Amino acid sequence: MKVTISKSVGKLGECIPSISLPPVETCREDAPCREKCYACKGRYRFPVVKNSLTENLEAYKESPNFYFGEIDRTLTMVPYRFFRYHVAGDIPDAEYFVRMCRLARKHKTTNFLCFTKKYDLVNAYIQKHTIPKNLRVVFSRWGSFSAENPNRFPEAYIKFKNDWAEIPENAIECSGYCGECVLSGKNCWNLKNGESVYFHEH
Repeated sequence: MKVTISKSVGKLGECIPSISLPPVETCREDAPCREKCYACKGRYRFPVVKNSLTENLEAYKESPNFYFGEIDRTLTMVPYRFFRYHVAGDIPDAEYFVRMCRLARKHKTTNFLCFTKKYDLVNAYIQKHTIPKNLRVVFSRWGSFSAENPNRFPEAYIKFKNDWAEIPENAIECSGYCGECVLSGKNCWNLKNGESVYFHEH
């Protein structure tokens, strides 16, 4: 088994490691972003990249302990301040999210970030548990696709090139480069409940 943790994913900058999974396969079936997903284009179409995402998912399915153990080992060797889940892909199942929370509780000095459209998994978890403060979960929106968000998790919007989308007036604009943004203090890792960010369409 092999787990690939990227430490230099384009706009994330080298200081922010991340782990990704196959898009579409791990996303909800009714996700409206499937046809325009950036993780199905560009470098994500290279065989080496596609294979690494597939291997990550296969490793998780075969042994969740091994998969999250590799993330744990990476953060133990180097106490990164930031870690990003799923530059590509989404939370596969409820157990995966449980383990995300467990890992965040162990690595209290690392700030974790996850964008998701698996609203139901997160909403179900928070009914019985508390999400660690160092794990920022952001509900990802897409046009008129609304988020079931009774707990007012931060939300992320897309500003389309040729389409209109309802974006809150006080939403933070993504600069496109996480490595710089984290230094400003106004970034996705610091979004509070009820706040939002928007990205320009890739």
